Amino acid sequence: MRKFSASLLAISFFMLFFCGCEKVAEPVTPNTTFVSLSEIVTDGITMTAEITACGSDDVNITLCSPETLKGLSYHKVNSTLYIEYNGLKCTTADDYMTSYNPFEVVFDVLASLESAQLKASGKEGELYIYTGKCSYGEYLIYIDEKSSDIQKIVPTFTDCEITFSYE
Repeated sequence: MRKFSASLLAISFFMLFFCGCEKVAEPVTPNTTFVSLSEIVTDGITMTAEITACGSDDVNITLCSPETLKGLSYHKVNSTLYIEYNGLKCTTADDYMTSYNPFEVVFDVLASLESAQLKASGKEGELYIYTGKCSYGEYLIYIDEKSSDIQKIVPTFTDCEITFSYE
């Protein structure tokens, strides 16, 4: 009986150790300095934008498509928002936008990354998935395991998804 129990214990340990037990990554610090051509999908509308982040408190988003919004630029520095479109310029406080605005999602998530307590949620291919919190609610962030580049942001508080690509 002891041999059987020892064998069963050894087999159980072997199965747990080698079969399907994938270690979830420790939280990493995502890069907050980057230039990305991004796809923003919200409420059935797909936009492309160049996002330039010079840190979490200096982010510029310039739309590339759709054609009617091409050139629309949102530049947030600290709590000041600069908006420019076809030569028209506006400066306002960052409370101008709401949580439903995908540009505010980008600003808010990037601002939260330095103080965020990212919790590992899983892994998808070479991407680590983390859950984080910003001022509007929770979000999922997908981070490349090798480069620490942000690949995707999916907020739970609004219907949008932002996918990042780098050259």
